[in-house]
Amino acid sequence: MSNEHKAKAPIPVKLACLVWVLYGLMLLGGGLLMGVLGAGKEKAFELMLALGLGGCGVFFMHAGIKTFSARASGTVGNGICAMLFGAALIASNLDSGINLFAGFGLLLSGLVCVAYRKQYQSATAQ
Repeated sequence: MSNEHKAKAPIPVKLACLVWVLYGLMLLGGGLLMGVLGAGKEKAFELMLALGLGGCGVFFMHAGIKTFSARASGTVGNGICAMLFGAALIASNLDSGINLFAGFGLLLSGLVCVAYRKQYQSATAQ
């Protein structure tokens, strides 16, 4: 039997990854719902928007799962992307509850991943 040491991401990074996965599920679900409800030739814009939302959702879920399982090469790129998405959500939806909440969640998760980059690197290098 092999006694391999599995790398583990720091707990704050894992929590940030859970935010990414939840946000990705929300985007993917919204994209699928919009694609089903907006189906039709005259609604091409809705279908393109649905594909874009679904693609962003898959990206966030992939980044979250890969970083959570300590298979990502680092956390800075994903953290900066989450901060940019969060800042865009906050700036564009100052009066909307769920988008404002999601924006602050993404912004905070991105800051955590950038702040814990050295701990993540040392944990995954072992």
